[in-house]
Amino acid sequence: MKIIKNFFILCENTILDNEKRISLINIYDIIYAAKLPAMHGKLVLAGNMTLQDPTAKDKEIEFSLSIKSPSGKEMIKSASKLRREIDISLSEQAIGLIFTVNGVIFEEFGRYSATLSKDSKEIMSLSFSVKEKKN
Repeated sequence: MKIIKNFFILCENTILDNEKRISLINIYDIIYAAKLPAMHGKLVLAGNMTLQDPTAKDKEIEFSLSIKSPSGKEMIKSASKLRREIDISLSEQAIGLIFTVNGVIFEEFGRYSATLSKDSKEIMSLSFSVKEKKN
């Protein structure tokens, strides 16, 4: 199966309507903190991809999210995973994923990375910064 990345975004919140259309609220790539450690109430990561030519082994897929600090420390204590059932009769289909991570504690300033994987293989990633808030 081929996976094509459509988007992977960090935002404040998402809304999914009756027709499964997603609204992304307050997209950002910088978090400001007055001091460290700093707690950020909620990170929402939304992704969308196109799957082409799925096979029988792709009927159920498990996706996982990893967030790493600038020094490489894993930020999510227990693995954040989502399982999706795929319609293998379709030669091409788009799927969306929304991960919500609550109560993230940032212990260092710098560039963080978030990676979305399938079967331990990176599908897409993004980066964001935690910067000191100047008064």
